[in-house]
Amino acid sequence: MRAYSRRTPAQALGRDFHGVRGLFTCSPALLTPEAFNAFLPAYLLRALDDLPEHCAVVEFTVYSLCPNQPEENGQDERRDYEDGVNRLLQNARLMSPPQIQAIRGFLSFVQENAGNAEWLRPFIIDALKKVWR
Repeated sequence: MRAYSRRTPAQALGRDFHGVRGLFTCSPALLTPEAFNAFLPAYLLRALDDLPEHCAVVEFTVYSLCPNQPEENGQDERRDYEDGVNRLLQNARLMSPPQIQAIRGFLSFVQENAGNAEWLRPFIIDALKKVWR
C-alpha cells in the first residue's frame, strides 16, 4: 500500500516526470472554456512553483487570465481587445464565486511577487478591473 503524500499535484507531476521538458508548455488560453476551467488549477499551482523565475508557465497562465493590451488605438486592436475580454467573461461565467476569488488572489499575488511582475502588472490590473471583479 502506498503511503499518503502531502505533495501538491504539481509536485507529484514534477517527481513523476522529472527531466521531461515541455510538460506545461501549452497555454491554457488555447483550451475550450470547459477545459480551461478544468485545467486552470494545475496551471495556477505550477505557476506559483516558478514564480520567482521568468518562466513560460507563469506568463502563459497570467496571459490566459488577461485580455491582450491594444498596442495602438486602431480599430482592429480595440476589437481584438474586446474579443479577449468577452472570451474571458465567457470563461468566468462557468466559474463559481470561490473560483473567481482564487483567480483574483493569484493575480494579485503575482503582480507583487513574480520575477517579472513589472511586465505583468499592467495586464493584471486591467484584468482585475474588467473581468475578475
